[in-house]
Amino acid sequence: MKKNIVKYQPGEIIKQADNYLGHLNYLTPEKNEPFLIPYRKGNKWGFCTEDKKIVIDCVYDNVKPFSEGLACVSLKGRGYFFINSSNQVLIPEIQDGIPSSFDGGVSKIAKISHQGVISYSYIDKRGKNLVPFVYVLQEFSEGLAAIKINNKFGFISKQGDIVIPCKFEVNYEHRMHSIGKFSEGLCRVKQSDKWFYLNKNGEVEIVCDFDCVYDFSNGVAAVFNNGKWGFIDKQGNVVIPFQYDSVDGLFSEGLTSVRIGEYFGFINISGKTVIPFKYRLVGEFSEGLTYVQNDDYLYGFINMAGETTIPFKFEHLSSFSGGLAFYRNHSKCGFINIYGEKIISFNYDYVKNLHNGILKVGFETPGQPNEWYINLKGVEYRED
Repeated sequence: MKKNIVKYQPGEIIKQADNYLGHLNYLTPEKNEPFLIPYRKGNKWGFCTEDKKIVIDCVYDNVKPFSEGLACVSLKGRGYFFINSSNQVLIPEIQDGIPSSFDGGVSKIAKISHQGVISYSYIDKRGKNLVPFVYVLQEFSEGLAAIKINNKFGFISKQGDIVIPCKFEVNYEHRMHSIGKFSEGLCRVKQSDKWFYLNKNGEVEIVCDFDCVYDFSNGVAAVFNNGKWGFIDKQGNVVIPFQYDSVDGLFSEGLTSVRIGEYFGFINISGKTVIPFKYRLVGEFSEGLTYVQNDDYLYGFINMAGETTIPFKFEHLSSFSGGLAFYRNHSKCGFINIYGEKIISFNYDYVKNLHNGILKVGFETPGQPNEWYINLKGVEYRED
């Protein structure tokens, strides 16, 4: 039966830019959450099932996919609000800022001042403001996020509590590189040209005499000193010598990429070279494979033994997720499986990263509704 929906005045499409395709995220829907897909009819949006049965009429100016049981929608003159899969408004209009989809039970609200300064607030699923608008220096990680209040930074929880007081000086010139995210219980911080690691109580765990440090991964952290990179453990001891020109710093499936001279290779947690230094660019291992670039500037995939599993014939590749990887060659793009077979091929100008196996695609055509969603079989969810 068709649902009764209040018809609001038409409004312009408000484009909320997602990041261009990076690592694809094929997550499954939340438990008991109906799988609804944004559907565009002309310049209005609603939601449908995978077989294109309209469940929520196309009356909205803009929508975001459902996440954690809620979807952010907008109408001209009524701002943004959140609905459930029955089209009930669970969080009323949010006019003072632009909300993100829910992640971990919270939505981040971005507000741009007349001076162009972006500040953020957070709401929970009841629409309750957890914190006032503040300058967020880093996103939430392990339940904490770095914020700035009165030109000093500290950390808040997802409940809006200031867990670590705002007492650290903000280095404006390098502020994004002077504060890390909590990883394995520690967060890197730079004060007065000195690096140290904080625990979640705000206590200093490690003091470092290095030029730069990264977040911890698999019990070690990449550190930079005198022009070279190495790794330390959680006692601050150097466990992998300073010998690399650049490092990724994040261990994925037990390996991380490092560079010596012009070429990248991979080492394990003990610092042993597992894959030789012979690639110009590399990705991170996912599902036992990583993309790499050869001397002809073409991409292929290798396994954890360094063996080529998919030939070097692509201009661009993403990491595998859910058994599929994004590829691009000239104007063609699509997805390949772990055998290098093309599963989908299409000719859109861009593909944007989303979840649940649904992607936003479109053409760069000024003045026209030019975005819609597709599934991994290439089915388009739109009618013009």
